[in-house]
Amino acid sequence: MTEYNVLQEMALNRREITHPVWGSFSISRPTNRILGKVETAKTRSLNKDLQSTLLVTDPGNSNLTKEVPAILTRRSKEKVLRLHQEWTDQDDEEMREATTGYQTVCFDLEEAGFTGIDFINLEYDEIHARFKEKLGSRYDKHAILVKTVIPTARLEEVETLEDELPEEVTEEESVANYVAAKTKLENILQDLSLSEDFKRLDILHKQYLLYLKGIFAQTRMYTIKLKEITLFSDTVEARAEKEGQLTKLFECVRRTDRSKVWDSVMDCEESSPEFLSWLLREVERFQNLDPTEGEQDERVRNRFNFLFPLGATTTLLGESDAQRKSNPDGVLPEETPSSSSEDSDTTNQN
Repeated sequence: MTEYNVLQEMALNRREITHPVWGSFSISRPTNRILGKVETAKTRSLNKDLQSTLLVTDPGNSNLTKEVPAILTRRSKEKVLRLHQEWTDQDDEEMREATTGYQTVCFDLEEAGFTGIDFINLEYDEIHARFKEKLGSRYDKHAILVKTVIPTARLEEVETLEDELPEEVTEEESVANYVAAKTKLENILQDLSLSEDFKRLDILHKQYLLYLKGIFAQTRMYTIKLKEITLFSDTVEARAEKEGQLTKLFECVRRTDRSKVWDSVMDCEESSPEFLSWLLREVERFQNLDPTEGEQDERVRNRFNFLFPLGATTTLLGESDAQRKSNPDGVLPEETPSSSSEDSDTTNQN
């Protein structure tokens, strides 16, 4: 996408998006009027839930009932969870450590000049092609050395290997193996035209190892975050945020002929969670887009999303998904991976 296209989209406040399963849609950036509707929906949901009560039997006297909140605030829910040891100080500490670990890896990658795994793979492929050309008939013999310095290199076509790659190594062992293999390759090739490639490999290898650490760090953070989301998703605050997101989708998404996708926010709410998550991600991507950024820069923006390089499901819709799993009476249907005809028909999304 060129800068002109982005500016045109912003001027017209319209972007065409297409999904291989759900089809094509037209989205817009929320105007001040729409943002006002979103805030109104959140406030209405918050007030409704705060005022919602139910009668329960008094534990001290089965002949008496008392009125209690039907839906708890985040603070009240946390008290209950801590009372039953479902959320503890240890969970808080794990959350802090996981978040810090992820942030540290991101900072280290930033310092190392990391722009995204796509760019690392591209450079690795280019260097690998040059090494393969220079080695010629000797490539099979030294394929393990190449694989050690270029971890993304494919060796499927190599029939005979003098050595075998270790199945599992520590980070220190990986660095040591890399240095040793690189030194051997330099001595074998002795080609000054490859000197810049060998220098670049040091930077790429550091970034690649940090990227692998990032995968583990983000996985750890997501694991504890999922537990938190599951436990706290049915609070008045989480439900209000979800209501605001549904309102944003209802107002900002249209079919390509500009007709409505849903007749009401309630109809929008009944759509599949995967479909809603995709739409919300696209709307918010358009909403936050800088007109000077292009497709390549979008990959750079998402470079620290190690688990979902194409963009993760928006957190708050994730809270709704967790709520459905923890509460069978949740407002959205339970998420089940499916490729049925119902999912593939955009006319049946509501």
